[in-house]
Amino acid sequence: MQSLAITKDLVEEIEVLLKRIPFFKQFHDQSQPLFQRIIHLADIIEADPNEYILEKGQKNNGVYFLLKGQLNVSLEKGDKSPVLNQILPGEMFGIISMMTEETRSAWIQTSTSHNKHLIFKLSSEFISDTSRHSQ
Repeated sequence: MQSLAITKDLVEEIEVLLKRIPFFKQFHDQSQPLFQRIIHLADIIEADPNEYILEKGQKNNGVYFLLKGQLNVSLEKGDKSPVLNQILPGEMFGIISMMTEETRSAWIQTSTSHNKHLIFKLSSEFISDTSRHSQ
């Protein structure tokens, strides 16, 4: 798993993928400068198959959106642990533990059905700063 450097080509790809998510489409449609700021302040994460993205028991530090690939949610670590849920492109995850300030309650792992997974992460600091400015 690695954070990607923001390049012009990556920004263009992220724009296309984010506009498919209603939450981000409204930012794009209402304020292009804010939409660009969000992209540049986010962490873009690329992960290979079978990598753990979030670990049960960790403190949360952001909200995540899956842009490409598929993620599996389970209560235990390991290949034999049953998958409780799958996260598909456009879906958000990590919000509950951020809002409750509790540690994460599950493991989230990339699936083996996709070669690359692309994740868009907004830090909890960015979210709290944005909500303070909007009040």
